[in-house]
Amino acid sequence: MPDFHYTMEQLAPDLSVCITRDHRFGTDAFLLSDFAAVRRKDLACDLGTGCGIIPLLWFRDRQQGPKMAYGVDIQPLAVEQLRFTIEQSDLGQRMQAVQAASSAAEYFLQNNDEPFFSGLDALPGQ
Repeated sequence: MPDFHYTMEQLAPDLSVCITRDHRFGTDAFLLSDFAAVRRKDLACDLGTGCGIIPLLWFRDRQQGPKMAYGVDIQPLAVEQLRFTIEQSDLGQRMQAVQAASSAAEYFLQNNDEPFFSGLDALPGQ
């Protein structure tokens, strides 16, 4: 159980997102998630993810969600909140919350051919 006040907002029958006063979402998140046009074979990353709503929306239909999604945020509470959501929604094999500065994450993603980004947690600027 997290040590912050939260509510769970249902996105699909088997998918909910953890919402706090600091990290919640609006209708623009739904537009942005569709605009991204993520495909099943994609590795996708949302920089400045907050509660993780955009990558979570990609998994409303788990069969159509990306191969792997990363939610990156610099704020520790946002990352903790998203990790809790991932755990509650059983998405651990297909989604990862990462704490890093967006500029460090952008550099890493542009200059790394590896399909697994475990080193992202160790980037400078956290």
